[in-house]
Amino acid sequence: MDDIKRRMTSRKLWIALLAAVLPLVAQYLGGDIALSEALKLSAGVAVSYILGQGYADGQAAKQVAG
Repeated sequence: MDDIKRRMTSRKLWIALLAAVLPLVAQYLGGDIALSEALKLSAGVAVSYILGQGYADGQAAKQVAG
């Protein structure tokens, strides 16, 4: 149960969800961008954040270990 709670409070999870949902919501509400562009934006932002945060976490772990 603690593992689920820890995962639900993860910044990575919430940023990934928001990055995936917000461009789609903007497309739905505004209609200024095509759905395919909204999907590309969602994927790009989510992947970029997750990879960047993973790299930062890896560097922090490397400093602690070394």
